[in-house]
Amino acid sequence: MLFRSCLRQAGEVPAAAAAYQAGLQIRPDSADGWFGFGNVRAAQERFSDAENAYRRASELNRGHEAVRLNLGLALQEQNRIPDALNQLREAVRLQPMHAEAHFALALASLLSGDFETGFREYEWRWQCKDFSTVPRDFGKPVWDGSDAMGRTILLHAEQGWGDTLQFIRYAQFVAARGAKVIRSEEHTSELQ
Repeated sequence: MLFRSCLRQAGEVPAAAAAYQAGLQIRPDSADGWFGFGNVRAAQERFSDAENAYRRASELNRGHEAVRLNLGLALQEQNRIPDALNQLREAVRLQPMHAEAHFALALASLLSGDFETGFREYEWRWQCKDFSTVPRDFGKPVWDGSDAMGRTILLHAEQGWGDTLQFIRYAQFVAARGAKVIRSEEHTSELQ
């Protein structure tokens, strides 16, 4: 198993696929083998094949927690969002503290239009090992959406220009709730 995993991590995906296939010929009842083969197929962007491999791994070991997350991601890549959501919810149920499962559920929920769940689950991004943005500390608590009347709320860019342009329109709604809204480019001494 380690050899095939190393091949995949080293970028030798075709060789890893061949090694997994050979291993599965010998041990077709290996849940870990099917799981690894699914990961290779996902790396090859062969998401239907990845789905089939993950489903076989799940049949062989219903308690294989990582299968649910990866199966959900493979389904999401195939734009099968309702099916993906079912798998990702199960992944979160099986591993309630697994940040990547929550984050994947957030993205699938947002894609489905379930913004309440999506944005709530999106808060798990800060705990993901590979999340691209580091949280910024302004020395004040993060606003949780509670009553904003009379408070000063700092809006700042978190990820990219697209997100910034998409969400800046909500500044007027925060102001309408009675908050003084400032941008991160403005003098942050107003937060004192």
